[in-house]
Amino acid sequence: MMVNRTRDICRQFWTYCDDAAINKRATKWTIAFVYACKQSLRWKTECNELLPILGANDVHRLNSADHMPVYCMEQISACISDALKKRLIDTQTAYMIDRNITSFEDQIGVGNHCPAPILTIHRASLCTHATHTLGA
Repeated sequence: MMVNRTRDICRQFWTYCDDAAINKRATKWTIAFVYACKQSLRWKTECNELLPILGANDVHRLNSADHMPVYCMEQISACISDALKKRLIDTQTAYMIDRNITSFEDQIGVGNHCPAPILTIHRASLCTHATHTLGA
């Protein structure tokens, strides 16, 4: 599901937003989101492999974030906001793209009740699976 939503976000920006700079920014943060999820699932706190895509300043900000995947989602949301403010997309298109970001929150287990969200649901299920598989 997450792979489809990342494709949708990029496709929607490039189809409906006539601003290559915003589209490139949205695309790079969508890529970063996937890497940030991978790193979080591995209990890692850095995404230095994104240096060629994001550049040093953005990687530093990402690595400094309390929750890297959420930080990436915020950056994608900022792209939606910028496109909307410039009247490059309408509110319906903004809503359509934002629904994909909302699905990320559901998939990684982020909720308003959690002040410092982590990928608890996925990690817990992986730990449970590993425990049963290893017979522990």
